[in-house]
Amino acid sequence: MSSLTPSQACLQLSSELSEHPPADLEFKSQHEAVVSGLKTAANDPNNETTGVMHATRPLAAYLHTASQLPHPTHQPLFTVLVDATREVPFWRSLFGLDRKSDLQEERLQVAGEVPPDCILEVARRIVARPWLESKQEEIRSALRIIANCCADNNVNRSVIIRRGGVEAMMAMVQNKQECDLVIPTLYNVCIDYDKPAVDDKGNPWPSLPQVSRDDEHDAGPVVNAAEQKLGLFWDANNSVTSVEILLGAKESAKDCLDMLADLVEMASRVALYGLHQLVRSLNKDDAEEVQGTRSLGLIHSLLTQGADMADYDTDCRVPICQAVLNVLAHRGCYGALIEDKDAIWRLIFLPYPAYDYGDDDYDGVQEPYRKAILKIVYEISALSAYGDKFDDDSTLMRNCVDLLQRYGTDISLIQAGRDRPQNPRPWASSCVLLANSITSMDRAMRLLISTPIASALVRLMIRTSDTSVLVPAVDLATRLALCREGQDILREANMMYAAHNLLRLPSQTGDGSTEVKRQAVTLIRLLIKGRAEYLWNLPSDSTPPEGLTENDTNEVLLAAMWLFNNTDDTITKTETGRLSIEVLRTLFTSPPSYPLPSAAETETKPSPHSNIDQSTEQQIESKLLFLVGRPDPAYPHPDLTIADAMAYIITQPQRQTTHPESATRIQAEAEAWFGLALLSNLPVARPWIVATMHRGPLLERLREIVTQSSSLDLEENSIDTGRDSKNGISLISDAQSGLAEGQDNDRVGELIVSAETASSLFSHPVQAAKKGPDPRYENIKVLVLKLLQSVPRTACSTTSTTSDTLSPSQEGQLEDRVRQELKSAAVELGFDGILA
Repeated sequence: MSSLTPSQACLQLSSELSEHPPADLEFKSQHEAVVSGLKTAANDPNNETTGVMHATRPLAAYLHTASQLPHPTHQPLFTVLVDATREVPFWRSLFGLDRKSDLQEERLQVAGEVPPDCILEVARRIVARPWLESKQEEIRSALRIIANCCADNNVNRSVIIRRGGVEAMMAMVQNKQECDLVIPTLYNVCIDYDKPAVDDKGNPWPSLPQVSRDDEHDAGPVVNAAEQKLGLFWDANNSVTSVEILLGAKESAKDCLDMLADLVEMASRVALYGLHQLVRSLNKDDAEEVQGTRSLGLIHSLLTQGADMADYDTDCRVPICQAVLNVLAHRGCYGALIEDKDAIWRLIFLPYPAYDYGDDDYDGVQEPYRKAILKIVYEISALSAYGDKFDDDSTLMRNCVDLLQRYGTDISLIQAGRDRPQNPRPWASSCVLLANSITSMDRAMRLLISTPIASALVRLMIRTSDTSVLVPAVDLATRLALCREGQDILREANMMYAAHNLLRLPSQTGDGSTEVKRQAVTLIRLLIKGRAEYLWNLPSDSTPPEGLTENDTNEVLLAAMWLFNNTDDTITKTETGRLSIEVLRTLFTSPPSYPLPSAAETETKPSPHSNIDQSTEQQIESKLLFLVGRPDPAYPHPDLTIADAMAYIITQPQRQTTHPESATRIQAEAEAWFGLALLSNLPVARPWIVATMHRGPLLERLREIVTQSSSLDLEENSIDTGRDSKNGISLISDAQSGLAEGQDNDRVGELIVSAETASSLFSHPVQAAKKGPDPRYENIKVLVLKLLQSVPRTACSTTSTTSDTLSPSQEGQLEDRVRQELKSAAVELGFDGILA
């Protein structure tokens, strides 16, 4: 590239033109005038009458005359001008205009009713004509002049954009003509143009607050006028969008695929203002079903030809991903994704390279697109149409399982500490697609039985710490655990170990680990729900699969309580409480004949009860202490117990509201009182409950509910016990607190009102008292009676929190307060006649 002075540039161009005189003598005088004018301009380039600007006008006229000849006899002239714009930047602006022309002038130029006003306009007219093979070199030269003159020059770009040049070049792309030059020329014309898209009245399109631009483009419009022209181009005969036309040129533009991908993304931006702007057969108000049908071809092209471009040239991946996101900003296109059998599979792979380049910077650039597409996958798979089409037998589901099964197959990379055991892949999207295909327990069972999904999930959950993958993976496991077959198959695949492993995941603010741990607690609850045999085997179930190192601890429930003790997340604490309730419910409803630990086990894992007989009460106490009371160096005994976890559900802060308590809140509380009432049947656990009352607001909440419910007719709910016919209630002795051998499991339902009935009792809060007793109130009755039967003097000093902060006298005072509050509650409950 030469850096000549204006005078030198004029002399050089005049010299080169003089070496190529016209073959036709009739143009000789015109040629000589051009050469003479350039020489004169060299003497004083800035002169208004004889300078450079004056000299380019006859040159434009001469070029225009030559371009109209039927035979390309003046090709050397075009070659000289192309070389001048490439090698001497000085000429690029001078071959165009020094200012933008007005609307009237543009109309006259487009119509050809006036001579070209610059060399760039001559080039535009050449490109706009029908393509002729005999004129091919002339057309290619015109494209080169446009490309060179429009590089970083918005005034020159306006000549092409406002006079139909973009449409003319898009027509060439549509016909696969000179694509190796048209694509770079279009790119130079459209990129970073400074004028916004406008409507029919000339008003700029409004800004889109939801669309973020990077710092490089913050100052520009979301869609500029060039991109608008590009995007609105439409093949009416075949109903093909500009995006499809551009993608269709990829085989003819192998040397400039990156520019073609950028043009695809530029054209797609008009879709941000409505899909009808891109798919011109649509109307603005067409229903989503119509949008889905008419965008099928567009979606298919983006996810086939566009994806192929991204795989062929890595520089194409980002613009193609962005183009897809621009189009999928309209939910109407989701229908097209579902209808095209391979579209979703191609979509989830789009932001991932075909090969792992080991480049963290490249992965960092792709990460926003991976997250955006994962979000779309969540939305698409939540649609009923998705669930209707993709079941466990579909190719998509089988592909997802196969993909997950390949995770972590290279153990050497795992041992090297690398958290990407093979090429980055859409693990998270595959989990989401599988999870949302499970629309029934039958589907979950079939998926578990017919595929290795359980073992694949366990491997994935154990071998990655990427929370963006773990969140949907644990969600999928949770859905599979909802059916009994799922509990069996997941346990066999060591899912309990995987869930336990997640409870020990290192936490960092905002990294998603809190959600993973919360879901892991839920998964553990579902794995043991109603399965006493699994509950009893929890420690052995949490041992690692073959080939993996054992955790520091295999105490699943103790780990959950440690999490409860060390998190501020309300939902995680609540889930731990629900897990505690489920443990108790399962223990109390399990067959009492289930085998106890062997003598060897009780020696190595001591419990407070050394003399274990066959009574149900002692069996349950032994099981409970075995699960939550074993010391471990990694998890010292937490200050709080499962009583605190259940109490948290009752006492957690609630958002302020003027409405009555919701059925959901009442149901959750009833569930927690149910758990505490169950726990109170075990003498060994009653001190835990009393300590919990001593520490927090549980006792105050108990009194509040009792007071609210005191107006109920207690006689309707009383059961004659022979102790007090006026204020009677079924008193359950210590010997009766558990289930006798051979007794029907439903007996628990007689002892304590389960929260399972809460939703029906309180479907409408105002009518709750009329429909039946408050399940919270009924469970509190049992709880109060049980605690008053046995409140040890050391109950309030059973935890390190109390003993470390209170003196013995203070402990005694607080214990007395708890006893007095319980007695007062008993009086309100109508138990005054039976209190000692």
